[in-house]
Amino acid sequence: DVLEHVSYPDTILKEIKIKLKQNGVVISSIPNVRYHSAMYNFLFKKDWKYAKSGVMDYTHLRFFTSKSIKRMYMNAGYSIVHHKGINKTKSIKPYFLNILFLFTA
Repeated sequence: DVLEHVSYPDTILKEIKIKLKQNGVVISSIPNVRYHSAMYNFLFKKDWKYAKSGVMDYTHLRFFTSKSIKRMYMNAGYSIVHHKGINKTKSIKPYFLNILFLFTA
């Protein structure tokens, strides 16, 4: 829960990669802006409403989708080992949930 709070997350990922031991891993929890409640507010209420916590936390400087998270890590030289949604909802739309990513250098 850091990358969405910084201006240049790609730079941070590159710096971390340099410090990782061989076969080291990075585990990250990054909110997915395509989360169903955020998308509902944007598409149907025409509102980008910030909140005190969650996907639309007002302290977030950056917003990511599943694709943009993968692209950012790949561009920083990582390969994706595993990713999955971690939200506790019983929704049948797991793609829209927050994503837990595991990357390797």
